[in-house]
Amino acid sequence: MAEDWTRDQGQRPPPVSGERVQGIPTARSRFSKTAEQPGHGSDTRGQVIKAGLGRAGWEASDIGQARTRNIEHAMHETHGVTASAGQIYDDYRRAGHIGRQQGPTAYDVQLPGMADPHAAPRPPKWEELSPETQSHLHVALAKHGTSIGQMTEDFGAQHDQATMRALGHGHDTPYAQTFYSTGEPRQVIRSSAREMGIPELIHAQMNAFTSPNTKFTHSLKSGETTYPNDMAAKHAVLHAKSGGDPAELREMGSAREMRRTGLVGPEDTRRVQGYPANLEKAAQAIHQHLAGVAPADWRTGQGAGAMGNALKVKGGVEVPIGHSPWESSPKTGPYANSWSDTHPQYFVSDVHSGGGGGLPHLSSFKGREGGDSERELGIKGIPHFHVAMDYAARQAMVQRGLPSVRETQAAQWGEEQLQRREEAETKGWSTSHYPTVSEAYPEAKSRRITQRGSSGQESLF
Repeated sequence: MAEDWTRDQGQRPPPVSGERVQGIPTARSRFSKTAEQPGHGSDTRGQVIKAGLGRAGWEASDIGQARTRNIEHAMHETHGVTASAGQIYDDYRRAGHIGRQQGPTAYDVQLPGMADPHAAPRPPKWEELSPETQSHLHVALAKHGTSIGQMTEDFGAQHDQATMRALGHGHDTPYAQTFYSTGEPRQVIRSSAREMGIPELIHAQMNAFTSPNTKFTHSLKSGETTYPNDMAAKHAVLHAKSGGDPAELREMGSAREMRRTGLVGPEDTRRVQGYPANLEKAAQAIHQHLAGVAPADWRTGQGAGAMGNALKVKGGVEVPIGHSPWESSPKTGPYANSWSDTHPQYFVSDVHSGGGGGLPHLSSFKGREGGDSERELGIKGIPHFHVAMDYAARQAMVQRGLPSVRETQAAQWGEEQLQRREEAETKGWSTSHYPTVSEAYPEAKSRRITQRGSSGQESLF
């Protein structure tokens, strides 16, 4: 297991910057009710050791061995080379086989007064938590079969697999790495923002609000590519800019028809995808943006009204109606900010990235009855999981000399999708939600996860 890098660092003060941070838990938070006791997963050095819940069995399985195989293991097995991940990445970069990442770096700190006024607030970083909260988070991770050090290893291994897959197909950039920076999705966000006359980062936030249950891209049988998530965001923005009441977007009828905002022709009755409440949230946010309210001060939700920042009296004090749209989902702010080329980045944790990268031993299968998968329950059951995943990802990046959080995460996210398709193929599950290897790397042919490497274990590439 990789060393837990937190044990010798002590508590650091939060960075002095213009960034807005969501509430940082204190010693009087709910963590203080369950003080850590001996035997809860820590050794004398403060490292969290591996816990149960099937982690050991998963590691011993073919798929577990394949999933935890990193670039150091691969180089030793195939070439007899013994070197660190950082050395291997450096050699590949110097030889021009791996492209250099672009954009904001993991160690950027926003200078006071220089923060992007359109940036969303982010969750706290590990270094900003109290030692007590860190301790209880260690315990929660151990109960779910992992630790900061283990998550660092797991995330790093999957990014290595993305890199090795790309190299194997003659590419210097893993699939999806440029999703936020220069790829087609970024061009869609930029074009739509320009079309509607709003800042690019504000439109990225609208996409963040409307993203649940909505695909970013969708390929039609005709070969045309559509962008359902961006279409929903544009519909909400145009509805608000025309003076429409955000509450109308909760309706399942004509208020959600694209012709209402000119996105389709007058005879077309197609409706935008996604949850109606999220369309309303996006429209409320745009109303507030147009009124000069900063994203960190937005209030959304039922009862918030069109402006979202109306006041009501509670206990003799005026308080905003509604709630912060960022507090309800810790990934929303980091996802929106990932589209910025200047703002410091924070790891975006969802079931593909945070769950796939940090909790690979927990199943992603929902079962016939639906509901949350083991992986989703793990993310929900670990308080401040997003904080731990951001920290673990940054440690894996340091080990490999990777500067960009958004590009590293996007590459891992792309690899997770490819691996989940391979798993689905072997088990007879639906694969329609995931790209094929040939789509990710056009000259490649899709390979199943059951392909065997020279060591006899299953290979992911």
